[in-house]
Amino acid sequence: MNKKQRQNSANELLRQYERASDIVNRAGNEYKMGNREMAKKHYIEAINIYGSIIKIEPDQIKRNKISTKCHEYKMLVKQLDGELTNTINLPNTHTVSHGSTLDNILNQAQSIQNQAESQDKQKNYTEALDLYTKAAEIFLNAIKETKNESLHQKLTTKVKHLLDRAEELKGLPTKRMKRMSLLINLLAVQSANYGTSTSLCKLTKEETDILKHTSNINGRNYLPWLETDLKEEFKFDKPFLDPDGTLPLSDIQRKNFGGWVRPSDIMDNPKMIVMISSSAVKQDIVTDCSFVASMCVCAAYERKFEKQLITSCIFPQGEYGPVYNPSGKYMIRLIFNGIARKASEVATA
Repeated sequence: MNKKQRQNSANELLRQYERASDIVNRAGNEYKMGNREMAKKHYIEAINIYGSIIKIEPDQIKRNKISTKCHEYKMLVKQLDGELTNTINLPNTHTVSHGSTLDNILNQAQSIQNQAESQDKQKNYTEALDLYTKAAEIFLNAIKETKNESLHQKLTTKVKHLLDRAEELKGLPTKRMKRMSLLINLLAVQSANYGTSTSLCKLTKEETDILKHTSNINGRNYLPWLETDLKEEFKFDKPFLDPDGTLPLSDIQRKNFGGWVRPSDIMDNPKMIVMISSSAVKQDIVTDCSFVASMCVCAAYERKFEKQLITSCIFPQGEYGPVYNPSGKYMIRLIFNGIARKASEVATA
């Protein structure tokens, strides 16, 4: 295969990925609008497209991830089959029918929350996760309907509580996209009704759509940052494993690769940061010069003026900045694609 053929093949693969991603987003939107049959149709179409991608994707790691996604979408199709035969009709997640009242919406949401808590107690976590998410969606509708500030605050707290529990129960990567959309909608509602939030200024519909689209980068979702993220759990009985897996390596890197290890495996008394220095920042394989330059400037500023820039964005935090976590989980707060977002990583070398 010559250079032109390889380029054409790469372009076709990219178009297939973009098409599959667009279909999945359509499926999610149809589901939230209550169009279960159309959502099912889109998920089946996405499965077929990803099946075609597997045949031409040269990267084994990516093929494995695609296989996992296809399995998840097949499970969603089965779930939708069940919902289509269920007599319970949930309200539209973007509009409220003219015959509905705020009390009806609240009662419906509370009923689903009660079901979620019941399933949670019975350790039916998959069902509980779905019900918590649905309850949060309907409570969001109630937030949009109410003009009462006190009720707005109470419902906002309730939605955050439901989303936090759903986050704890999440098992499938596809559930993150649903939570991401809920978070963005929640922030947009807060912003529209009561000025600005900690992470967003007042958003137009176009801006909200852009934020949703730009939350997915290289197949991973980077959720908007909320103050509740400061309560993130970092201690675990077992070493934390990144649900997105390890970083993919190039052929050259794999030739010299010995294996992933944790800091405690190669040193005594590991420390997160010993000294901030711009000279420690290397461009290496990072192609964005402006990003590397920004890191250097931030590091030099923090060292000279002793004001936290880089170190204030890394968690968990101790009295003087980020600290080593034996469990291996870390979280970074970054502002990119128009909003402050969070990224969770595992410390390995």
